[in-house]
Amino acid sequence: MEPAPLDPHLARSLLRSAVTWLELEAESGRRHAWRAREIGAIAILGGFGGLAARAERLLAEADHVHADDDNHSAHDPTLPHGSELAEMFPPYSTSQALAQVRKSASPHLSLALDRRFDEAWAASEDDGQREEVVAVRALLGDFEGALTMLGSPEYPAARRLGPLMVIAIEAQRLDHSELSRRVILQQLGGHDELEWWVPVAAGLLGRLPWAGYPLPES
Repeated sequence: MEPAPLDPHLARSLLRSAVTWLELEAESGRRHAWRAREIGAIAILGGFGGLAARAERLLAEADHVHADDDNHSAHDPTLPHGSELAEMFPPYSTSQALAQVRKSASPHLSLALDRRFDEAWAASEDDGQREEVVAVRALLGDFEGALTMLGSPEYPAARRLGPLMVIAIEAQRLDHSELSRRVILQQLGGHDELEWWVPVAAGLLGRLPWAGYPLPES
């Protein structure tokens, strides 16, 4: 199924929240230059010039100051453009993401790709593999099934964030806007916002949320 036309309003709202948080941090003397550059990059891709300008001002103020608890350094006090911007957040399609998953020979992923989700769950050897099964189920568009797995007593709460982000992004891409908003407002809101504001905004704009999507980053 072809993705639905993306609505940029929700992505802009998430980025606005992220920039506002960084501005409040800056007022308290805490700089997050790497975060500002990342948010500014997505703002450029979304055509949100005002948000990109606010992110660039934060970069200029930081001017190579360490990135506090982000464990990154600014490296460049300007926003990315051109090839660097495209490399940071390239366009993606669900079929491309599925093809990337298929490169793995892991039995649990092969079963999940065949939509044999209960068998994939049973074949999972640890919580990380269970997270991968739920993420693939969401990528395949079985959102209610993925949410059911996330609600299982056997599923660790600490691993809910990644699959929830996949559900929020892919539900929007398949024109299930109400589900996407419900997941964002009711479920993702209970997690550290900086961990999901930018990846979800990127996905809502048709850009790869993170390397290896939908599987968790290693």
